[in-house]
Amino acid sequence: MILTPTLILCLVGSVFGIGLLAILYPSSYLTGAFTFLILPLGSGLLGALTWPVLSEAWSVVRFEHKLASAAYIAWMIAIVTLMSCVALVGSFHSGMSVSEEVRRFILFVFVGICWSLTALLIQLLFGRNTSIIITVIHCVFTITIGGDVLAETVLWLGAFQAWPETALSWGRFVIATPIALGAAGAVALLTHRLLDRVSGKRYRGE
Repeated sequence: MILTPTLILCLVGSVFGIGLLAILYPSSYLTGAFTFLILPLGSGLLGALTWPVLSEAWSVVRFEHKLASAAYIAWMIAIVTLMSCVALVGSFHSGMSVSEEVRRFILFVFVGICWSLTALLIQLLFGRNTSIIITVIHCVFTITIGGDVLAETVLWLGAFQAWPETALSWGRFVIATPIALGAAGAVALLTHRLLDRVSGKRYRGE
């Protein structure tokens, strides 16, 4: 839907980084980097990189295209899914098991979609800077809980973004997947409704 120069640079850099990790390091490095850094930051900043451009003419776009809100959300979902596919291919190249990587991919997609739309929702309500700050805080929290022994306790549930690493066992997977799917669907609905109501400079996220 919209590709700004900054977004293109971020996407290309992410793909290059994933490829480099897949070639040079064990698969755990790749999946860890994607789970704790690339996915939470990338999905969280997706709206911050695109909405300020769209918002300039959003009223006109909405008037001419009634499905503009759904199209924008679908585009964000597509970007998250595409990058998750890149990570999946990279992990296969690194020799990870098919079953484990499919479970990880499902969580990548659902968790990434949920957070990208949540960050956009925050931006629409409270501004771009607030969304970016919360994204960074969320990323640090994910690393703190998901990358520590705390992930072995019930606290793993609180580190939502770390689920692709901490919820791969079948016991946790069957809990995490419906929660992530439901949360993504709920946030998508809320974001769609808010985008339909957006008009004027108030929602530029400045």
